[in-house]
Amino acid sequence: MALSGHSQELSLPDLIQANALGRNTCRILVATPEGKGVLYLEDGTVIHASYGNLSGREAFFVLMATDNAFFHVESGLSTVFRTVQGNWQGLLMEAMQLRDEGRLPKPVFAQTHAVEDEDARNVRSFPRIVPPVGAPQAAPSRQHLPTWAVVAGALLLAGGAAVGALALKEKAPGKAPAQETVPAAVPVEASSLGGPADVQPRLVSGPQPPSPDPGLAVRPTIVCRILVDEQGHVREASIYRSRLDLAAFEDAALDAARRSRFTPALKGGRPVPVWLNWPVSFQ
Repeated sequence: MALSGHSQELSLPDLIQANALGRNTCRILVATPEGKGVLYLEDGTVIHASYGNLSGREAFFVLMATDNAFFHVESGLSTVFRTVQGNWQGLLMEAMQLRDEGRLPKPVFAQTHAVEDEDARNVRSFPRIVPPVGAPQAAPSRQHLPTWAVVAGALLLAGGAAVGALALKEKAPGKAPAQETVPAAVPVEASSLGGPADVQPRLVSGPQPPSPDPGLAVRPTIVCRILVDEQGHVREASIYRSRLDLAAFEDAALDAARRSRFTPALKGGRPVPVWLNWPVSFQ
């Protein structure tokens, strides 16, 4: 199963998240205007990264911070190299922090050098799909807020809600209190669950739908945007990037996603609803 695209449609951090949560083993070839790189995951764990003269964590950090890259995912491919250690959530958070602080390493790309191993040959054989010199470059798809800004915003919202609730309660002294309702928890992004007491949702059960077009040699992987509640049920599902020519596959993928069950996500040790990008493949 192969999947190709651009980071404007599916960012590299979201791509890593989807494959990590799916516990996939795959190779991800990456092409940017500066050069080419490669990422490997094994059972959902990032094990190797290479980009220019960088390897390991440094290569991973730089690749995750780019907003203009083509990628090609090939399932089932692994490598003997082990240059990256650590859980993917922590690695993504560190990459975004280094980007926010302007402390990312600078890769160097040699003009010509001997191909030394199979991994290098695979990267060099990746088609040149980066726009030629002088072509307009894609604009960044999003802005990454520093971690402190996200935390501060959450605290301000929580504080404002508490003050408002107290003011409403004091306006009606002497009245019997109405039956209290527990406010709905605010969903979080799965990629933000990287704390010591945070737990990512895990797939418990879910169907792999049959292909709507059995005669199609290459079947697409459809990425669904799903909301998993505190009990692990899928409450909302939509297509991340819809395509008219894949309507039948998208309908089947949404049906399969809605019938999937997950273990609850934990934020600070407490169950929370969570948004995640979930890839659906076909039989």
